[in-house]
Amino acid sequence: MHRELCEVEEGEESPPSIRPALLLACGTQRILQIILGFFWLLDAGLQFQPFMFRSSFTTTYLLNNAQNQPT
Repeated sequence: MHRELCEVEEGEESPPSIRPALLLACGTQRILQIILGFFWLLDAGLQFQPFMFRSSFTTTYLLNNAQNQPT
């Protein structure tokens, strides 16, 4: 619904007092989406660790944590 408010066609008129605030809100929202997307990709890149793809990772970390868990 908010996206529809941001996409104002040229023929449509909105009250002059609402238009600057609406455009500022839409631009701010898009910038926030881009920044959060960047942090999401950065977090994924930092979690990508080569040692996690070795068989020793399974026996050292995963199997030790699986002990005493309900079946």
